[in-house]
Amino acid sequence: MPRRNPLILLLAVALLSLTACANIPGQVTYATVDARYTDLAGKSVAVMVAADPFIDRRHPQARENIMGAVARSIVSEVEGARVVNPRDLVQYQEDNPTWTTVTPSTLITALKVDRLILIDIAEYRTSEPGDRTTKRGVITGAVSVYEAEASDPDEMALNVPVSVQYPRETQTKIGRFNASDESIELATVKEFTLRAGGVFFEHQIEVD
Repeated sequence: MPRRNPLILLLAVALLSLTACANIPGQVTYATVDARYTDLAGKSVAVMVAADPFIDRRHPQARENIMGAVARSIVSEVEGARVVNPRDLVQYQEDNPTWTTVTPSTLITALKVDRLILIDIAEYRTSEPGDRTTKRGVITGAVSVYEAEASDPDEMALNVPVSVQYPRETQTKIGRFNASDESIELATVKEFTLRAGGVFFEHQIEVD
């Protein structure tokens, strides 16, 4: 029976619940953000996530959570995009532990895709540095796109930095004390997914 990850299931529900509301006093306000890359429609796509070894040890499901959540957001929002099953990509990474050392064109060939999306995670935490009792999630990384048909498929077609906090310092200067690591991680991954996946489609983000 396939392994079930509760956080991945919660993320799927959370992504489906993303909604926008008008700028009404007393309610949350959203801003519309345009897509930065619009050539995934009708293409086969692999979304792969790399993380620092420390992150892998501290948060062993981080790569799989982000890979799955971003892949689902692309399938939901980009018409005709055919995304490789994230579980197959996790297995590929496990079978090829040196995959981060090969060229993007090699991965494109091995995975048989038109577009390779690499998400490099530099920071991933659920609490303030040096204070594990004060909870504030942070994910920082970059989204890169490589195109199979490019004259040089090893050259990035796009590279976008993405960084999120939950809760944001504009919401509370001090992190939360009574939240669980899982709830903070869920909310932070949801925010990161909206922005990382949103590189490929118009979306709305909460503004202060």
